[in-house]
Amino acid sequence: MQIFLFIVLCLTFIILSSFYLILIFLFLFYDIKNKVFFAPSRKKIIEEFFKIYPFKNNKIFFDLGSGDGRVVFLAENKGLKAYGIENNPVLYFASNFFKRIHKSKAIFIR
Repeated sequence: MQIFLFIVLCLTFIILSSFYLILIFLFLFYDIKNKVFFAPSRKKIIEEFFKIYPFKNNKIFFDLGSGDGRVVFLAENKGLKAYGIENNPVLYFASNFFKRIHKSKAIFIR
């Protein structure tokens, strides 16, 4: 009887924790108002973009829906004046947090 109760409690815990993790994930990476899901770009694809479309130094680069800012930071490393525009407040905060870590001069707008 005790083993059965233990198994039921463990399964209940697993189900509830999975439910809460899904809710947290949706809160962080899904913009309910605009029905947009955050899907980060891979660094390899971004670098390929900058190889195909070379930009001159000191040109302005805008990233609409910049997410966590990875495209903006790479554009800045290529010598561009980089701006990121993000509507999701959590991702906006994350991009500004990463900006401080990278000691970047990129500008993020909400």
